[in-house]
Amino acid sequence: MTPVRGIVFDFNGTLSDDEPILCEIFRELFAEHGRPLSAQEYYDELAGLSDPEIVLTWLGRDQPNVDEIVTEGPPTPAEIVAIRARAADAAVVVIGTIAAAPGSPQAALVEALIGTERPLVTVALRTPWDLASYPAATTHICTYSILPDAMEALARALFGPSVRDAFPGQLPVLATWAAPVGAAT
Repeated sequence: MTPVRGIVFDFNGTLSDDEPILCEIFRELFAEHGRPLSAQEYYDELAGLSDPEIVLTWLGRDQPNVDEIVTEGPPTPAEIVAIRARAADAAVVVIGTIAAAPGSPQAALVEALIGTERPLVTVALRTPWDLASYPAATTHICTYSILPDAMEALARALFGPSVRDAFPGQLPVLATWAAPVGAAT
């Protein structure tokens, strides 16, 4: 096998022109949420923002109770305290983790959020193994991706019209750490 001599990373617009695709994805998503978006509005107001910034910028005006918190890396102890305080009054908390491990800062944040006694949904954004890092959590989702299609599907499943039917899949691995369906917590 020939060794790899170089790797090219493509960021939106560098090598591929995927902005029109993103525009259509967000137009469809926002129309489903009752906040239609024209292509002109997308390019004038949202193009160039991150996906979470696009959602909050466009839907946040009509949904002020949505609060997004993103840490630049593993959450620090001070960030965990601040995030727990912000989550204490939330109707529901949804937290995504990537490559969490038992005892890691991400796991500590999940445990802190469990301590708020607010309804909590954990989302393993890459692999289901994250879920083993916070065994006290009881409601889990695994997206296997952080790409726009996966995040759109997650938003639809969580907040769409038929949440009960939104999660037909099952893990391809045995989740021995998870509580059985219907188990008391």
